[in-house]
Amino acid sequence: MRRLLITKKNDQVIKEIDEFERRIDMLALMLTLKRGNEKRKYLTFIKTSARFL
Repeated sequence: MRRLLITKKNDQVIKEIDEFERRIDMLALMLTLKRGNEKRKYLTFIKTSARFL
């Protein structure tokens, strides 16, 4: 039973992380819409920063 609870908790955490990454991607796209060729640089920077949160 305990293992089942831990697995459910892990799944929830993974879903939250996926949602967080999706929001970061959306934010990065909004920030870089006007700077087409710098888009990749911003995405990389924001994702790298998010890893340390």
